[in-house]
Amino acid sequence: MRMNLSEAIATWANRRGDAIALTGVKDITYKELDNYARSYAQQIMEVLPYYSQKIAILAHDNISFIFFLLSIIRSGNAFVLINPMLSTNQINKSLDEIKCEYYISNSPRSDIHAKYIPIDLHTTFVDNDSETIYPNIGITADAGVIFSSGTTGEPKALMRSSYSILSETIQWIIELQLHIGTSFLIPRPLYYTGGFILMYASLFSGGRVDLLDDLSYISVLEYVQNVSVDWAFIVPSVIREINATNSYSHMAKNVLTMGSPIFHSDKIAFYNKFKCNLIEVWGNSEGLGTITEPSDLFEHPFSIGKPFFTDYLNVTNNEGQLFGISDNEFSEYIGQPELTQMVLHEGYIYSEDLGYKDENGYFYLTGRMRDIIVVDGVKVFPSDIERELLSTKKIYDCAVFSTRDDNGNDIVSAALVMKEDHIPYQLICSINSNLAPHERIRRYILLNAIPRNHGGKIDKKVLVVPSIEIYEVE
Repeated sequence: MRMNLSEAIATWANRRGDAIALTGVKDITYKELDNYARSYAQQIMEVLPYYSQKIAILAHDNISFIFFLLSIIRSGNAFVLINPMLSTNQINKSLDEIKCEYYISNSPRSDIHAKYIPIDLHTTFVDNDSETIYPNIGITADAGVIFSSGTTGEPKALMRSSYSILSETIQWIIELQLHIGTSFLIPRPLYYTGGFILMYASLFSGGRVDLLDDLSYISVLEYVQNVSVDWAFIVPSVIREINATNSYSHMAKNVLTMGSPIFHSDKIAFYNKFKCNLIEVWGNSEGLGTITEPSDLFEHPFSIGKPFFTDYLNVTNNEGQLFGISDNEFSEYIGQPELTQMVLHEGYIYSEDLGYKDENGYFYLTGRMRDIIVVDGVKVFPSDIERELLSTKKIYDCAVFSTRDDNGNDIVSAALVMKEDHIPYQLICSINSNLAPHERIRRYILLNAIPRNHGGKIDKKVLVVPSIEIYEVE
């Protein structure tokens, strides 16, 4: 078997073709999934004069995304994962920058520069393709492009090799003990790294992927009330929303959370509500990662766990920057050789995250390099102050960031989502009395919700728009 997802699906179709591969929206067996992959791959090969081309996936739903992904891999081409909800200008700019000349979608789009590959979506069954010769792509070949903000916070295109994807797939299978029949609820867009790789690993191991059209936390909760699942992927912002509800009693046996930092209090509240295993993962699309065990929630609170077994991880002595080596590492930022050299050099991947390692080998995050606020020459880590704010139990959500005073100096500011009947000015004054002078909050804004991107990370650029009323703190 060639070691990629499309060929794994072909193997499972032969061994257990009637088993359910995809469910949630509709049931699709491994045999049906393989038929879609073969049919679409043949149609791609009829259009493209040669293989190893980049093909962007602009799918309207997660099921179509999987069909397109498998067919691109089987036809010997490289997939490009991109958010189809981006503006036309953003999509065209991204595809132009990586020199992607083709795209596949549910229907052609006149606003896209790349060439549309026409697919007959209703032709799925290939009775006999024994005469079809599919390209044999080596393990070192380019597998695909993943768009991510990753370690630098700016959108960029990461190239991943077939070996890199395979290594990470095996890593997840072993770490989560995925196997034939394991069910995994993934209520996330699959064009983002987390959902993509968990789907990939689940199907690679012969498991079942549960998908939802509605990605809201209510939809997740209602689904797990009626369907038993072994795993669910829930990002920290959705965990916080679930914690605020009281109408649901069931959850998946195991919950995996990643995508952005999560407060220990949120994890404890979630565990107390559902009594399920809660696993936290830290990582980036460039390749490094850590994972916790269920017992770490109490035995090593605030830790992001230990490195994946495929990784070596450490921290630099001067800044506490996380760096390491991984078999999962990306090949390059396409078209950005200087940025590639900054993050990937001398055999190491350098993350933008800062932290430390304790004597037992557990890692802890203290912040991100680009988020550090320097006040009077002293570094301030926003995560420390955010933890203080949330510990009061009077704030639903918050974000600490930097603004400048009238003299152009950086000062600490906070965005707050308050619970009812609490006065923010008095609360901040009380918190400031426990903080060092350079850490004290000097400005705050009040919001109904903290803006976050699809990965659950805070979008701090939105917090400094002129239309938001700013309150000063003496």
